[in-house]
Parts: sequence; C-alpha cells; structure tokens
Amino acid sequence: MAKVTKPQIKTRLYTIKEASELWNVPLTVLYGEIRQGRLRAVMRRGCVKGYLVTEQIMADWIENSMVDVFDVKGGLA
Repeated sequence: MAKVTKPQIKTRLYTIKEASELWNVPLTVLYGEIRQGRLRAVMRRGCVKGYLVTEQIMADWIENSMVDVFDVKGGLA
C-alpha cells in the first residue's frame, strides 16, 4: 500500500486572538488596525466573522507600524 503524505502547509493562519497572544499586542489594537485598513486580514469565504492573519502579514504590519524614536522625539535627551 502506498504511503499517503499530507501536502506541506506553507502559510499558517492565526486567529486575531492567537496573533494577539503570540505577538503580545492587545486584541483591541489589532481589531482597530484592521478597521483602519492598516492591518491586512483575511476571512474564510462565506464567513461573516473570524479574521485570520499570517506571520508575513503580522511582520509587515509590525515593520510598517514602528517609528524611529529619533523621528518622534527629536532624539534622546
């Protein structure tokens, strides 16, 4: 009998709750960022709730949401 192998999943999907816990970001911040269009999220076809994000989506959001402290405060005192 031939051995059946499962296809490799290249992109893991995380619920917003899981992402909140993994990246230590409050749920309200993530949902607010989704509403403002700054955090891209996906949803399963036919669903009306249940946003999902990937590691790449979170990495892109973190990269784009960070600012250099020198830009914000004019440098450290």
